[in-house]
Amino acid sequence: MISAVSHSFSSDELSAITRLNYNSLTALLEFGVKTGDMHPAGVQLFMKLWSNLFGTSEFAMRFPFVVFGTAAIFVIYLIGKRYSHPVGLFSSALWAVLLFPIIQSELARPYSPGLLFTLLSAYFIIKFVQDPLTKRQSILTIIGLSLSVAACMYTHYFAFITVGFMGISSLFFIPKKRLKLYITSGLIAILLFSPHISITSYQVGIEGGIQWLSPPGSWWLFEFLY
Repeated sequence: MISAVSHSFSSDELSAITRLNYNSLTALLEFGVKTGDMHPAGVQLFMKLWSNLFGTSEFAMRFPFVVFGTAAIFVIYLIGKRYSHPVGLFSSALWAVLLFPIIQSELARPYSPGLLFTLLSAYFIIKFVQDPLTKRQSILTIIGLSLSVAACMYTHYFAFITVGFMGISSLFFIPKKRLKLYITSGLIAILLFSPHISITSYQVGIEGGIQWLSPPGSWWLFEFLY
């Protein structure tokens, strides 16, 4: 069972909570996100709003992330059920007891929402590829995919990269008659992310690396795999 208070705040969580101590949105974005962190602004803004309503106790701050992690289990079931009911049940049951996702869902960090929004993006992509959609269903799928992809982009850059790869690779499987609608979904997601582009450009363009992380060398991928 996922618990919101099984251990004290990690240093990563404490860093994020410390960066909530700004009274204006401009200061929060500038010092709590742009220059003070290397993640997109989405989760930090959510944590600011949530902490204003419910405080910064371990339970209060972690509870919504536990909900995100639990919701991800349900989306895994929905994706698996499309192939067979046992596949959905087995996949979601397995994910529900694996240590890594349980631990990551306890943390007040972007990991569980990033997982949830990535899975939702996958779910809507699969609908585009496989389902016979009516006009109304097509519109709802466009909206769902656009919002899910945009949420990934605002949540974590790894989620951003993942849905980008999923979106590009899925172009080879989308029926031609839906290709324009599918591309429209991606353009809407990019448009929704456009207010954040200046922050992202700054974060990826810092000369000498991003604070605690030096710039990658020529063999970074092989070093990472090793």
